[in-house]
Amino acid sequence: MCIRDSKIGAEGAKAISEGLKLNKALIALYMIINKIGDEGAKAIGESLKNNLALTLLQLSDNEIGNTGAEAICEALITNTTITVSYTHLTLPTICSV
Repeated sequence: MCIRDSKIGAEGAKAISEGLKLNKALIALYMIINKIGDEGAKAIGESLKNNLALTLLQLSDNEIGNTGAEAICEALITNTTITVSYTHLTLPTICSV
């Protein structure tokens, strides 16, 4: 699914995260240029912890800072089936801290 340049913000990301908690079919989610920020990233991160269906998540250009990235990293510790892609944030650097 591609949600590009829709500027859904943190509230939209929170709604999507609720759906991801129940997801058993969606394998790729492109959320690019949506201004989800740290709050939206934290919600997405929480939903990823137990979502084994999703294998690719693209979060470029969403105004996500270190706090949001850390939440995504926490999810990746328990969920190793997913690849998360950022353009303006280097997850390996933050996740290894």
